[in-house]
Amino acid sequence: MNGYSTAAFGKYHETPPWEASVSGPYDRWPTGSGFDKFYGFIGGETNQWAPAVYDGVTRVETPDDPNYHFTTDMTDRAIAWTRFQQALTPEKPFYTCDATCFVHWNGVLPACAQPMEKCGNVIGPPHSSMCDSCEDTSLTMPLSARISL
Repeated sequence: MNGYSTAAFGKYHETPPWEASVSGPYDRWPTGSGFDKFYGFIGGETNQWAPAVYDGVTRVETPDDPNYHFTTDMTDRAIAWTRFQQALTPEKPFYTCDATCFVHWNGVLPACAQPMEKCGNVIGPPHSSMCDSCEDTSLTMPLSARISL
């Protein structure tokens, strides 16, 4: 694109949901929208420990490793791609779009199982494992279970 090598890593939610399948069409996937390389997931959020990852338009399996996390995986892949690109064509500029999901999607934060009112430690939404005053150490409650309207 304009003389640059381009890559997108992480989330990509510019593809309409009805086109996010292995059947395509692929013209609004990252590689159909100007990126030479794509490694990530289609959509704005996914399970960070067992994501549906694509390399280009091909679905890839993630490692069966309890320490696997997508943010680490995509970062490692972005670094490797950049090094490879610079080794082959050091005179060619590059652009990477690194879009993590983990840091701004509250649903992936480990949760304090105590309601904020019971715990008393107001740390801002969402009430998470940053809470160090709770006796309850359960970190498995999803965000949807903690929200009461």
